[in-house]
Amino acid sequence: MKLSFHRPTSRILIAGTLCLVFLLGTILGWANTHLLSADNRFEQFTEELFQKEVSGNMLNLHYSLAYPEKKGIQRPKATLGTISLPSSQLTDTSSASLSNTSSEAEDFTSQTLKKLQTFKASGLSESNRPTLDMLLLYYKTQADYQDYSILYEPLSPSLGIQAQLPVLLAEYAFYQKQDIADYLNLLVSVEPYFESILAFEQEKSQQGYFMSDTTLDRVLDQCRSFIKEPDSNYMLDIFAEKLKSFGKLPQKEQDILIQKHKQILLNKVIPAYQNLILGLQSLRGTGRPSQGLAHLNGGKNIMNI
Repeated sequence: MKLSFHRPTSRILIAGTLCLVFLLGTILGWANTHLLSADNRFEQFTEELFQKEVSGNMLNLHYSLAYPEKKGIQRPKATLGTISLPSSQLTDTSSASLSNTSSEAEDFTSQTLKKLQTFKASGLSESNRPTLDMLLLYYKTQADYQDYSILYEPLSPSLGIQAQLPVLLAEYAFYQKQDIADYLNLLVSVEPYFESILAFEQEKSQQGYFMSDTTLDRVLDQCRSFIKEPDSNYMLDIFAEKLKSFGKLPQKEQDILIQKHKQILLNKVIPAYQNLILGLQSLRGTGRPSQGLAHLNGGKNIMNI
């Protein structure tokens, strides 16, 4: 009787071949992840980072992308947000509202910096290397600056929020109907936003970092100028013109929106400026003469960041 061993040998050969294919696939997969696709991984990360950054607030998103949905980005809640401080810079008498979102921002900056540091410039293309360098510099600066957030001044003359916000809102373009709703919601959020700014300025005052009276007068003058004639505020005419240029709403709906816009401006935005003026006036005399950043506690450190 003849015994045949061809079938078992074939099975062993097939099994060995499959193992070899699996091993080869594993090696190629590892190489693709660690050696061949550094640029792809970096570009994917920067795309995700871009989406997170621009969707952080509605103003950033709107001024970056006209149609965020086309990039797969969901619109955030249309609000201006609030100003906060790291817990390490708060005192026992600090407003609780100042610590609401700061820790989240700190964590995001720290995590982003750690992720960026995993990429090596030598493994990236020439076009991606400058991007890595710029991002590392930006987030490293942000991380270093967190220890000196109390020195931030949102109400500086000319370029302060009190002067820039009306311009940003007036130039808020209407590409689709949702933009109109977002714009109106942003106006409503001016009040809580300014309340957080005032709380921040009060904290600066308590810690000896409030602006000089000369700077305060310039800031107050800008606020008063914006609310001087509420019923003829330039934002009213600009809004009506933008609705007309939008060209997709019947006149009746435009009239309703114009009236709603005026109510928000008169009952929310103008009072927000008035309350800010009163709050800042109460801090007069608590600042120090303007001698430059270097004369503030920690000022020289932040200049070296």
